[in-house]
Amino acid sequence: MESFYRILFHTHRILLVLSIGFLVWMLLDFYSKTQNYSHNILAEWFRKSVGSGKNKRRTDRVKCDILVELLNGPQVTATGRVLNMSTKGACFVSTLPLRVGDMIMLRLPAMRNNENNLLARVVWRRMSRVKILYGVLLNPTISA
Repeated sequence: MESFYRILFHTHRILLVLSIGFLVWMLLDFYSKTQNYSHNILAEWFRKSVGSGKNKRRTDRVKCDILVELLNGPQVTATGRVLNMSTKGACFVSTLPLRVGDMIMLRLPAMRNNENNLLARVVWRRMSRVKILYGVLLNPTISA
């Protein structure tokens, strides 16, 4: 009879440990799901209240694919491709290493006169494996 109670005691102990483990697993699962919900709720709130990147832009962008030359004085140091433009800035891709804050001169090769030179300041950059994506703020057209 004593062995029966001993087996019953150990069985209850095992069931208690399994129940506690299951409860802990359920709580952790619930916590992770609520964390995901919280993140989604905050992201949705931020998107609605602050706005998406397109809504924060001051001027409309025009998509394009235009070859551009990057100049150092009258000499071409590199080429790139303009991906989009606005009246205030442009986004282009190039292999030339520039830093945020650098001033560069851009020129469309189809129009090689001095009236076509644009002075620009690099305001952001994103690196990829081969090329670098730049965002530039365009100054008024100047003569070089």
